[in-house]
Amino acid sequence: MLESSNSDLQHVRIRYHFVARNANELTVQQGEILEVLENNKQWWLLRNRSGQSGYVPYNVLEEVKPEEQQYNRAALFNSQAVNPYKGTPTASVNHVEVLEMNKSSRDKDNRSQQKEVNDELLKRITDSKAQPPARNFRVERSCRTVPITQTSEPFEVHAWLNAKGFSRPVVDCLGSLNGAQLFSLSKDELRAVCGDEGSRVFSQLSVQKAQIEKSHGDTELQEIMRRRQQEVEASAWE
Repeated sequence: MLESSNSDLQHVRIRYHFVARNANELTVQQGEILEVLENNKQWWLLRNRSGQSGYVPYNVLEEVKPEEQQYNRAALFNSQAVNPYKGTPTASVNHVEVLEMNKSSRDKDNRSQQKEVNDELLKRITDSKAQPPARNFRVERSCRTVPITQTSEPFEVHAWLNAKGFSRPVVDCLGSLNGAQLFSLSKDELRAVCGDEGSRVFSQLSVQKAQIEKSHGDTELQEIMRRRQQEVEASAWE
């Protein structure tokens, strides 16, 4: 491994594969020899045979001895210009592996960025809505289902989404909301957050709202009948 203070090196050899994770870094392969452009930090700025430059951590580098400098300087930009990764048999054998690692890294970054976008969108949607007042009615809960209401807590919303068979990303995304916040989302907002499943979430919420309204109506009717019964009984005693 090199010392980061060594400022006299013109070329270095790669000890281990390194796959760039952003536009500032450079993907390199074991055995590849690169030109040193800057070496005063733990991340060295290097340039490869094809003229591409980027940062590589210095702890994957090793010194190219002085007697090799003259040969490597001439060979660096003249040999293997068509394929900059054809430096050694090891590099050639592992070229496909590096491509797969790059693809995996890009896919992971894309998933991470999509999750951040969804989380931010959901936060903006819910923050922009005033929480509706709690309604004074009670919904009978069945042991076979996990219904939700305006007053449901996030863990109840999470359980309801699971019971309805929604995908894990949708459950994780919407499961952090309470009942009032979830019911306040429109169909378009749910589509923006949940993609194709947004319409099904909205449909299930509509069914749930209808059940709540029916239960609320039944409760009010029972209360009216109870009061009338009390009035009849009171009149009988007069």
